[in-house]
Amino acid sequence: MDLIAKIEAVFHRRGHLQYGDERREPVTALEHALQCAQLAEWAHAEHSLVVAALLHDIGQLMDGGSAAPCGTTSTS
Repeated sequence: MDLIAKIEAVFHRRGHLQYGDERREPVTALEHALQCAQLAEWAHAEHSLVVAALLHDIGQLMDGGSAAPCGTTSTS
């Protein structure tokens, strides 16, 4: 499996988890990642920074990582 497919698989498996808690905007981890990447694009950031914005929480979504990103709770 290539790197892009692995990243897609991680977001497919765990992207539905809620990002943050009740004090934050109620979005999923995938929605949060996409919002960050979109903001970087709108700011005319280098492509590498857009990718970094998209993937900045990927380690927390990996199998064996914390249960949910940034102290979040699962919605399932």
